[in-house]
Amino acid sequence: MKKSNTLFTLAFFAILAFSSCEREQWGNAQKGPDDIDNRAEGQIGLSALKVSVDEKTATTVTRAGINTDNFIIRIYDMDKEGKMVQEWKCSEMPEIFTLKVSHYSITAMSHEVQPAEFEKPYYFSKQDFEITENTVTDLKELVCTLNNIKVRIAYDSELQKLLDEDSKVKVSVGEGRLEYAKDETRAGYFKSIGETNILIADLSATIQGEKVTMSKAFIDVLPGEERIIKYSMKQNSGGDGDNGEIGKVDIQIDATCEVVEKDITIAPGEEEPLPEPEPNPEPSPGTKPAITGKDFDITQSITIPPGVSTDNPYPVIVKIAVPEGIRNLEIGITSSSTDFANAISDLGLTDFDLANPGALIGILQNLGLPYGDKVTGKTDIDFDISGFTGLLVGFPGTHRFNLKVTDDKGNTASAILALIVN
Repeated sequence: MKKSNTLFTLAFFAILAFSSCEREQWGNAQKGPDDIDNRAEGQIGLSALKVSVDEKTATTVTRAGINTDNFIIRIYDMDKEGKMVQEWKCSEMPEIFTLKVSHYSITAMSHEVQPAEFEKPYYFSKQDFEITENTVTDLKELVCTLNNIKVRIAYDSELQKLLDEDSKVKVSVGEGRLEYAKDETRAGYFKSIGETNILIADLSATIQGEKVTMSKAFIDVLPGEERIIKYSMKQNSGGDGDNGEIGKVDIQIDATCEVVEKDITIAPGEEEPLPEPEPNPEPSPGTKPAITGKDFDITQSITIPPGVSTDNPYPVIVKIAVPEGIRNLEIGITSSSTDFANAISDLGLTDFDLANPGALIGILQNLGLPYGDKVTGKTDIDFDISGFTGLLVGFPGTHRFNLKVTDDKGNTASAILALIVN
């Protein structure tokens, strides 16, 4: 039965992917050649342009500072849909460069940022400017700051003594994933995928012969932040070992995610953990948006029960209340199942905005999800993913739906819906 469900699910995704590819190919066929650019020209002065790194955000600084000679400089034409028009190494920039009259952005970056790497801080700066006819435009200094997310793992001393050598933590932000062994001291750096990010930590440990797993998500992680995920012990409240409990040992593992403030040295054990989000906050008129579960606590994971199928889905509905009206409803889907994660990625459903679906309209229709005008400006909406539950049964693992809603005044609310398939 499980095998047939898996085959059905893969076939379903294959159909969706095929239709998506057809639409993309049709769209590409409609595109014509670029028009000849007859705009007037001006120049940008680069001889005095300085590129530096703000040492307050740097992770390692020598007396000489961080060398920016190999930083990548790029110029984008914002009147041409952000098309990149030039690239140099910082040390190879000319003294002056000719550009068409337009609005531009110039960026400096330390390297091509990857989804996740150990000991690889990513520094970035951006500046907008305008080129006018027969004029030389000079730029201000490009001061780069840390732009990816630095993550370290720590354990309290008592827990560290009890952990077996096979204990590890898998950390992910978007598509970036790193595995931290028990004695890993390096910092991981994760690509920021938005103004705020969701950091997920999955602990798999052995303590005195007992297997224990723990999955925890931390929201509102900002680009440039340094986070320490610290595991500690507390009194065991009983459990099956799937949420940090240890059956035969009278302890339970807890996890906090601490923000390391710049220019402040924090002694171990003195950090204050971030407050846990309040379960299901009830929205009231005139307040910020809120995301809650219908008949369930969205801060707790849901285990899909036996018997669920595409013909008999499990009801999962998320209530989204936005008194000021929805501007964006962003969804990110991650999974511990490689097969499911790959299928989602192939369909372009890793990160998308229901308010601005773009080429995903056909797929969203097939999945029964609201989009476009059915989302934009609405003050309350049901995000019903019951149709997904039958599709998930062929993919054991933990599947997370990361939700972020933004209202017309810029207020936001975030939540993570976790579905577990055994």
